[in-house]
Amino acid sequence: MSYKHSFILILSVLLFGLAGSAVFNYYIDPAGIFRTSQYEAGIANIILSGKNAANVGNCDERLVQKYIVENSKDQLDVLVLGSSRTMQIHSYLFPQKKFFNNSVSSAALEDDIAIFGMYQNKKILPKKVIIGLDPWLLNKYNGRMDWQSIANDYKNACGYMGISYSSAKGKTLEQRMYKKYLELISLPYLQASYQNWKQSKTKQNTYYETTATDLPVSIKFADGALGYPAAQRNVTVEDAEAKAVKLAASKPIEFLGDFNEMDKDYQQEFEKFIAYLQSQDIEVVFFLPPYHPLVYNVLQINPQYSVARETETYFRDFAKQHNISVLGSYNPAINGLSAVDFYDGMHIKTEAVDRVFKSGILTQ
Repeated sequence: MSYKHSFILILSVLLFGLAGSAVFNYYIDPAGIFRTSQYEAGIANIILSGKNAANVGNCDERLVQKYIVENSKDQLDVLVLGSSRTMQIHSYLFPQKKFFNNSVSSAALEDDIAIFGMYQNKKILPKKVIIGLDPWLLNKYNGRMDWQSIANDYKNACGYMGISYSSAKGKTLEQRMYKKYLELISLPYLQASYQNWKQSKTKQNTYYETTATDLPVSIKFADGALGYPAAQRNVTVEDAEAKAVKLAASKPIEFLGDFNEMDKDYQQEFEKFIAYLQSQDIEVVFFLPPYHPLVYNVLQINPQYSVARETETYFRDFAKQHNISVLGSYNPAINGLSAVDFYDGMHIKTEAVDRVFKSGILTQ
């Protein structure tokens, strides 16, 4: 066989493999990138009915929140915004109050603004907003683009908050579309598709309605909070520490890469966002989610993360100037927390969240 024929054969096999991968990824679509949003709407409908949704798989969490807000009717007494690090805040901490936790995984500032904007559009503004403040909110290079699925909500909110939409800093919808279609030939996405396909054979990835609060699978509670799968809830201290060691050794620690300064545009966005909330007579509370002691130690001693540490000072100073209460701290010791209070390197257990909120640690 000639070199030319060999080259054509190899190229044909590669192209066939890529095409097959693209078709499989498109058909299985474990993260719901290409399918319609019926999956997300179904989860929202369960939550809106007052039930819990169990065994929720990969989905667009932002769209779930959008469906929930758009179909909500009552004004909330307490709204929680933030990342997965605030998903353990439950309604029972606020007895006899209408409460919902709208946190989404890996939240960026754009997510918080967009989700609040959904309530503004419904004209059912909450009386109190608790905002989880992760250090990466002010990192220009945090790499978060998930908010683009609710970009229109973000853009609309920017309009009446006086925020320049150009401060999205190059995170355009075109970039999202480009990244979206790259997933068709992505090896990690192919692996996720395969796992999803295997689970579908045993219906392991099918969510369902439940009133149970303790299951082997994850639970999205009717109040928006998250219940981890039993294996994660019952993690040993040793396993949690192993996860913390892995996170602490990662280069960089999640979402904190190239964090050489607090981004001025993000600071301005944040300050205008809070100013708008207060202009609507909404009580604002800041929550600084703690890191595992091993991870916080790296943040403390490694000069690479000096700015990440400084964000807590910035948030606290801003809170003091604007009469805003602050709960928590990135430093677990200040919260009275130790290694036993963590699921992994950056998520504290539900019981620990309860203690921080009930004790009012570091309230200003």
